[in-house]
Amino acid sequence: MSQQKQVKSSSIFLLELILAILFFSVASAVCVQIFVKAHTMSESSQALNFAVSECSGIAEILTTADDLEEIKKRLEILYPMALQTTFPEVALYYDGNFESCTQSQASFQLAFTLQDISQDVSSNADPFRTIEAQISFENLTTHEQIYALDIKHHFPQEVQR
Repeated sequence: MSQQKQVKSSSIFLLELILAILFFSVASAVCVQIFVKAHTMSESSQALNFAVSECSGIAEILTTADDLEEIKKRLEILYPMALQTTFPEVALYYDGNFESCTQSQASFQLAFTLQDISQDVSSNADPFRTIEAQISFENLTTHEQIYALDIKHHFPQEVQR
């Protein structure tokens, strides 16, 4: 009779042990998923912060210059690898650590094209030359646009009389 009590208590202990292992397995799986999601969110927010900063910096260059030549000179000084394409089409490339790199090593791309949308000054009373650009930052591995910024800038021109 005492042996029957031992078998019964052993099977209950074994059942409790199995349930505890099952509970901790489920809890650890949920925790791993949470950590993976947090890491993914951290990487995407880091990419977004960098994209906003770089696009804003390019927008500052474009909107504070007095003409296209000044824009080109500033880009050559601040981003020596930027003018790999023909100006007014500009592309900057970044690796996975957001360091400037060549196109073949790139994970991210910042690109914009300057477009002259001015009207003929002689037929218009407004003595301004207007350019616009859409600055976009894209993840090259997923082809996902991370950030885009549209700008317009007016260059003062001398009035011809």
